Amino acid sequence: MLESYIDKVLCGRKGVRFFFPLCGKAVDMKWLADMGHPVVGVDIAEMGIRQFFEDQKLIYSEEVVPAIPGAKVYKVGRRPCTSVRILRAKLVCVSILPSTPFVDHIDYALTEKFRWKDILVPV
Repeated sequence: MLESYIDKVLCGRKGVRFFFPLCGKAVDMKWLADMGHPVVGVDIAEMGIRQFFEDQKLIYSEEVVPAIPGAKVYKVGRRPCTSVRILRAKLVCVSILPSTPFVDHIDYALTEKFRWKDILVPV
């Protein structure tokens, strides 16, 4: 689906940042990163995150995110324009500003539907 609309989404721009809430193993993340766009995903399931990197045959690193208890960031790529980063956390609101990649967190029950648009619209 994204592939058929990518020209309209990009409008000729390069290095567009993409955010994938509840990303799971979305293969579009790698496709966009291969095109030179930085990608940030968020998910709660560590298994799905690890499987994404393994399925895509990507060597990744993981780091603890001190500002968010229990959170880790899994990433591949050293340059921001060719990177995929996936944050695993139970509580998260992600900013995609370059200087502050993860700035706040919000509680939500795992069984509830999270309304990402309410958070992303102001960003």
